[in-house]
Amino acid sequence: MADSLGDGTPARSGLTTETAPDRRRPGRLKDVSPELIPLLRNPAAIEIPPDAPLAPEHARDELGAAKGIVVGVLLVIPFWLLVALGIWWAVG
Repeated sequence: MADSLGDGTPARSGLTTETAPDRRRPGRLKDVSPELIPLLRNPAAIEIPPDAPLAPEHARDELGAAKGIVVGVLLVIPFWLLVALGIWWAVG
């Protein structure tokens, strides 16, 4: 037996052959990327670059939301016209 000496006494006192139960949360990944370990242990060590002015091609478009609404309305109008014509044709 590897855990005991020849006379039956334990080779190392204080150690048991049982392992501690797994206390990790359910669903935890078994393998974590080595690049993520420093980030997960000390998120304050990450250097965040200061806000730099955006290049002209990446500048925020102030009318972007309005343009999206206009495009959406223009795409939906023909659909609802066809639905209205279909109902009018089916009823009329």
